[in-house]
Amino acid sequence: MKRIVFLFIAAFLLACCTRQKQASEFVQEGQPYVIEGQLTGLPGKGIMEVHDAWDGWTPLDSGVNRWEILNKAKVKRGQFRIEGRIQEPTYVYLYYTYIKGLHVGTLQIRDFFLEPGTITVTGDAEDDMKGASGTPLNDAKAVLKKQLEEFPDRELELLTDAVMRGDALALYTIEHQGIRTLPQQQLLQGMDALSSPLQQMDVARRLRQDIEQYEKISPAKDASGENPPYIDINLPDPDGTPLSLKSVVETPGTRYVLLDFWATWCGPCVEEIPNLVSAYRAFHPKGFDIYSVSIDSNMNRWRNYVRDSEMPWHHVCDGNGNNTQAWQNYGAHQGIPLTILIDASTGRIIARNLRGDGLRECLDTLL
Repeated sequence: MKRIVFLFIAAFLLACCTRQKQASEFVQEGQPYVIEGQLTGLPGKGIMEVHDAWDGWTPLDSGVNRWEILNKAKVKRGQFRIEGRIQEPTYVYLYYTYIKGLHVGTLQIRDFFLEPGTITVTGDAEDDMKGASGTPLNDAKAVLKKQLEEFPDRELELLTDAVMRGDALALYTIEHQGIRTLPQQQLLQGMDALSSPLQQMDVARRLRQDIEQYEKISPAKDASGENPPYIDINLPDPDGTPLSLKSVVETPGTRYVLLDFWATWCGPCVEEIPNLVSAYRAFHPKGFDIYSVSIDSNMNRWRNYVRDSEMPWHHVCDGNGNNTQAWQNYGAHQGIPLTILIDASTGRIIARNLRGDGLRECLDTLL
């Protein structure tokens, strides 16, 4: 047994050394950058990897996406230093792969802009909302976040200014906040203002498709004064039987259907479940129903969660994760939880992103 443990650890350490050696093989063109890290609470021993969240994105059959690894380095007593060169700023995830005893794990540590200069990453390893500092884009992102928190009444103004910057912060703002808040034409203008290298990135191409798709499923009325119709979905329920959204919408007595995108691994989704249960109990007798689409890739985990939890409405999942066609059709790249309210009498979308008290208030008015 000791020999097996020794070989296991040796293999991991060899992989770390190999990865460290390979770091010199990463792109050496462009301007220099340095990532200096001092983190507390890192488990075991391991390496820090920089994953490109915007370019080099590859969807896998498992539903878990893979990003290109831009650089990596060993971590010693919570400290690490990563040096390299970059041609254009991009957005990255910092992952820590470690070994502790016989366990090999991975933690997402931070996300931030990778750009020329010295980027500083500090604090507790679990504080993944802290980001990084020390370079123009990262500091500007922190300023924007603080302004949005301090001046919520200026949200539209602040986001509009941010998406028209034409730089990486503009692209980040469109991706994470603007697409939920700003009009489609404003978002497209922001996309057009981006530098040419940014427009060619995978994330920019996907975002443009999402923005154009959003118009088809936005509750905003079109030129004829009509709300857009829902797009049908037909996926397996927990027993493996295909269940269509259309069959739920057209069930006699149904007046409104909430299309709910979620996943068992999504914290905000799980937190929203008691609100959905409460709304379902109160309004189901009056004609309200829910059709939940999970973007889980682990089908067994999803089935067990649905069966063990008190969620007595319709559930479907195909195990394709982010690659589920329904997720693509409804522009759900903006994130989950995502809810869309459908008027069963017309088959048209009348509201989006209703949660908590907002959902109950809307249903109370309608029903």
